[in-house]
Amino acid sequence: ADGNATWSDRGLSARLNGVAVDPRDPNTIVAWGNAELWRSRDGGSTWTNALRLLNSSNRRPEVWQAAYSPDGQTLYAGSIDDRGFRMSSDDGATWTLGGQAVGFRGGVQSLAVTAASPALVLICNEAGLQRSSDRGVTFTTIQATCGPLS
Repeated sequence: ADGNATWSDRGLSARLNGVAVDPRDPNTIVAWGNAELWRSRDGGSTWTNALRLLNSSNRRPEVWQAAYSPDGQTLYAGSIDDRGFRMSSDDGATWTLGGQAVGFRGGVQSLAVTAASPALVLICNEAGLQRSSDRGVTFTTIQATCGPLS
């Protein structure tokens, strides 16, 4: 109401790495950091843990990146654990491992989706810059590093 001149505590007491808003519903927000992915359905007044998935070390993965597909059908989470990439089609209630690809390894450092094509997902990980055209089910390596495209 005041052009973001003032801010108030909305009840989430965690160190956060980022936030994303559901493009279908601006009151649905996800925030991530400290091995947690939190979700609010009321514009940030209350929060619940949306990542109930264990990695191979039986620890919750530390989420570094998250994003909604532009059509809001898929929520993606990229973590730094050994499995790296997860997707949810039910707003975080259940998760599926994604990123099945030759050379897919390690955690996700960056994650991007595009409004031009909701099925397109780009990630940067130890294998380099990778592209998926099927909402993150499979990836192919575009280049071996995550620097500028050549």
